[in-house]
Amino acid sequence: MDQKYSLSARLKAARKAAGYKTSKEFIEKNKIPPSTYSQHETGRRKPNDNLIKQYSKLLNVNFDWLKIGEGDPYADKQLVVKQKKFLQEEMLDLSQWKSVAASAEIINESLLTEILKQLLELHKTAEFPIETIANTASGIYTDIVSIEKSCDIQVKLVTTAVSAFKRYINKMNF
Repeated sequence: MDQKYSLSARLKAARKAAGYKTSKEFIEKNKIPPSTYSQHETGRRKPNDNLIKQYSKLLNVNFDWLKIGEGDPYADKQLVVKQKKFLQEEMLDLSQWKSVAASAEIINESLLTEILKQLLELHKTAEFPIETIANTASGIYTDIVSIEKSCDIQVKLVTTAVSAFKRYINKMNF
């Protein structure tokens, strides 16, 4: 359950995950009154069910997740690309990556992409929370960049790290 996050926080996360960097971009593309959406995303006003349905369709997220924080944001398993985008947005949040960015100076995009690709493949066969993927990806990335400086070798280490994680989740019966 995701009720610890407000509707406005879920709305903002869904917008970013859908590829809209700013609310203005989302508003203009979908012809939504700016003051209305702004109040919904900031939490000053709660949208009615019809607007929540409209937002969930425009942002390709599950209505129940957006409204009350229950269920998988992406109930449609065909939206793996959307999940990947969502994870990348969350993982690249500066508050989560300050120490990694400081040690690596820049984020190795190909390494991050490979980690996410392999973990999302694993997610298709073993149902575990998407937060587990994000935390695992963060840990794998941090470990790899701290032990290996060569980008080519870093990417090769991903398979080993994901295999170790797979053995762990099998042992834990996820």
